[in-house]
Amino acid sequence: MAYLENVTDADTAIELFGDDGTFELPYLASLGLPWKWQGKDVLYKFLQNLPNTFPGFKFQNIRIHTDTLELLH
Repeated sequence: MAYLENVTDADTAIELFGDDGTFELPYLASLGLPWKWQGKDVLYKFLQNLPNTFPGFKFQNIRIHTDTLELLH
């Protein structure tokens, strides 16, 4: 949940990723953007640009389905 709450705050969100963290966002290819972003430095740049690339971006109507409740903490 911390990522979802801080997605537009690059400094906070990046601390939730390991050095080899990866985003795979296949739908970005339809916008002419890379669909895979890998590595903490690359992810940080992506997160920094997110508010400029997608103004007003935020997650809505979030539903998390898991059978392992510990993953939510």
